[in-house]
Amino acid sequence: MSQIFQNVVLGHWDGWQPFSSTIRGCGAIEVSIATMSKVHRCHTDEIYVVGFVPSYLIPKKRSNALDPFLEPLIRDLEEGFINGIPVNYAATIAGIPSGPTHIRHLLLCWKGDHNGQCEAGKFIKCGKKGCRRCNLQGVFVPATNHYYYPGFRLQGRFPNEEKSIVNSLEVMQDIEEEERITVKQEKSKNTGYTGLSIFHRLYPLYHFQYDKDFVYDEMHGLPLNVVKRQIQCLLESGNEDLNWQVVDERLKSFPWTHEHRTGRLPSGITKRFGYWKAEDFHHFAFPAMEACLGDMLQNDPEAREIVCCLARIIEFFSNHARNGWSEADACTFHEMCVRYAVLVEESHGVESCVITLHNLLHFKDDIARFSSMDNYSCWTEERAVRRYILASNNHKNIEITFALSEARREFLKLRESKQHVENHL
Repeated sequence: MSQIFQNVVLGHWDGWQPFSSTIRGCGAIEVSIATMSKVHRCHTDEIYVVGFVPSYLIPKKRSNALDPFLEPLIRDLEEGFINGIPVNYAATIAGIPSGPTHIRHLLLCWKGDHNGQCEAGKFIKCGKKGCRRCNLQGVFVPATNHYYYPGFRLQGRFPNEEKSIVNSLEVMQDIEEEERITVKQEKSKNTGYTGLSIFHRLYPLYHFQYDKDFVYDEMHGLPLNVVKRQIQCLLESGNEDLNWQVVDERLKSFPWTHEHRTGRLPSGITKRFGYWKAEDFHHFAFPAMEACLGDMLQNDPEAREIVCCLARIIEFFSNHARNGWSEADACTFHEMCVRYAVLVEESHGVESCVITLHNLLHFKDDIARFSSMDNYSCWTEERAVRRYILASNNHKNIEITFALSEARREFLKLRESKQHVENHL
């Protein structure tokens, strides 16, 4: 099931007071309300899950399938931005004087996996125009009946022309109003759009461009796509030098740090690889992959170079995400991604150049706009879903059960905050 996330930041129009919430749709909606500190903002206790079931009356393969569920959100954003929410500050906060004022909220970015972003933004998921950021022309391979996106050396030196929804509004509106399915599919194939998204209603308010503000999530982009695909290639390569039983033994005895041990640890690559999660792939790529596989790839320099390059990408991201990113860091990370894509293309051929590999080239744009990727990653939301899955219920009226549980939790948290205010803490 596809996953759709979005970030709403509430604050002063002139001077920001961070107050964010994250909503997940198409199966479950997660709302994360956090204040000030990034530690609190990225905590699963600040995420609220609201489920909804898509109506069976909506025809299949229609680009407006999510519009009925997104309409209340967009309407509230419009009203909240225009009219604002009257509040009364009891004390001066971040330079804002105490007293009555208005808070206006904005939708700054929307995060999710590739399929969820395409459904919400009405982009095609792959095909001739598979990228939502640039005018990349896909290459059709008849043997697999699929489009691929090679030419990373050329793209690294001469980036593709930027694609903008502002310049394609008439085309997108024409596709949105087209009722003939075959004609609509042909137009979508040649343009990369399946219609005009409901998010464009925010553009006249404060120039929200959903093609650029729909960010690429590193959780789905790196561990669950790039790392997983590379490990699968190694497993299917038939390289006799790769002894996976030895790799399992090395993973068992690997000296994991205390920070790593607080999460999932990769193990049993020969028997449990199908059960690995994003955290397993992330920890295996760095720091375990080079230690477990490095000496086994001495006779395959191409595979060794690819493995080392991927490990450096994960290491660079993990270390720089904590202290913020500079422009030089973003450029270095982009060059590493281009190099990895070139190595994969020249080693495995055109069929390895899928859209998720091409998306690595656009991480730099998101870093420049929203800083480090852990600010808008889906790790927290995915962990919150696990918390709700493990919650006990009688499998009847689950939405009401979750709603009452969240109401109690919010009441207790509000009561505790009032006690802190009364005690002048």
